[in-house]
Amino acid sequence: MTFRTQIEMVLIALVIFILLVFVGGPSGDDVPAPEEPPLVVEPDPDPAPSVGFSYYDGGDLIPGTGTGVHDTEIYAPGIVFPISNREAYLNSQYFNPGGAGGGGGTQCTAANFTYPWRDNFCETRWSDRATYNCPEIQVHRGVDIRAGTLDDCTTMAGQTSAQHTQIEIVAPEDGYISYVGNYSFNLRAGPRLYQFLHVNMTALPVSEFEEVEAGQVIGYLSNYYTAPTTLHLHLNLQANINEEGFQHVSPYLSMVKAYEAKIGETGMVVHD
Repeated sequence: MTFRTQIEMVLIALVIFILLVFVGGPSGDDVPAPEEPPLVVEPDPDPAPSVGFSYYDGGDLIPGTGTGVHDTEIYAPGIVFPISNREAYLNSQYFNPGGAGGGGGTQCTAANFTYPWRDNFCETRWSDRATYNCPEIQVHRGVDIRAGTLDDCTTMAGQTSAQHTQIEIVAPEDGYISYVGNYSFNLRAGPRLYQFLHVNMTALPVSEFEEVEAGQVIGYLSNYYTAPTTLHLHLNLQANINEEGFQHVSPYLSMVKAYEAKIGETGMVVHD
């Protein structure tokens, strides 16, 4: 290699060096883009706490209101819940707000339209009423069922009993209307007998001896009695126990199971 060639090569290298230092390296289009950070997916917020169906166990009465019986028997399995078009609340008409037993307040009080349910079969009463297994005979022989909302209650409380057609009562199972009285009617369904009290007797959509199907509207919740009572359905259930004839049994757990089927939700048992 001649000296001239060596000089040319040095000059070329120097020019390249100057270009790299003062003009810059490869163009931006040539520089690979930096890697993007991985996408971070924020988790969905926790759902709001459930305010679903809950209930006290069978026989767990309000303290001081009587001696309940812890009877786990489902005397009417697979039935339709007797209130079709509203949520329902089983609690004491006598000892809760608005009742004659000292609950304070009025029947249209929020505490009467909230879960949990509470059994009131075997509650203390002041006339002899035999049952299958309540430990005493001066007792409440059925369960009381409120239904609807505070707004429903307020509206209905301002109406006459004959105007109460908002809340539908339906047949728990196939059967026939075996009796119609002054403020109640009975449904006979094979080995079971249901008694519906305090319904609107002026708008009764069924008649005595009429055959009905499960889920059919057979009445409307009201406050019919010898004197108007609170707005509720009192439901008695009689079953043919050991083929010894119809005896009053607790409808409470049968109502729990029927209500779970109605709302599609398993209830939670609570305790004091």
